[in-house]
Amino acid sequence: MLLVLLLVKYFNVLLTDPITILFYAGPIDTYSNSTSATSLSQCSKCHSERTTGDTNASMTSDSCICRRTLYYQQHTPDPKCEDCPTGANCSAKDGLVLSQVIPLPGYYLSTLQTAATTTTTKNIDTLPHYFLDCKIGYKSDELAKEICVGGERNQSKMCKQGYSGPLCVSHSRNDPQQVIAASLFT
Repeated sequence: MLLVLLLVKYFNVLLTDPITILFYAGPIDTYSNSTSATSLSQCSKCHSERTTGDTNASMTSDSCICRRTLYYQQHTPDPKCEDCPTGANCSAKDGLVLSQVIPLPGYYLSTLQTAATTTTTKNIDTLPHYFLDCKIGYKSDELAKEICVGGERNQSKMCKQGYSGPLCVSHSRNDPQQVIAASLFT
């Protein structure tokens, strides 16, 4: 009932039928720039790579954000949807920005960040992001996925414990299994 009251107050319209309210609010993946829209024909559909997520009654095209899994969106005045890179996981949420994209197991994320770069989200999004396939450092997919665990942006957590560095190829020499694994790529 609170939603109905808010809609009535916001749109300054008296709505008595709940079906009219849903229709008036517009379905998911649509928006209307008009506060006096009364039908679906007055709504515009988001582009196919965009969604309003779980939100209906969207008021502007800015409500249409890049769909999760297939895309991420750039931080720009007019954010555009970019294909999710190979080796990346873009499924956390709709409207994901590059600084929130994480590597899949078997991949390592390198942003080529320099000491002069400040670590704001906007600055991180402007850096090149490389999702490196760990198979180039290991003999098998299974070993690459075991050592390059993915799932994190923090480089100290992208690798199995005891491994570090790009492609997780640096390791502690105290563990005999790690020495054996190291021989596969050195």
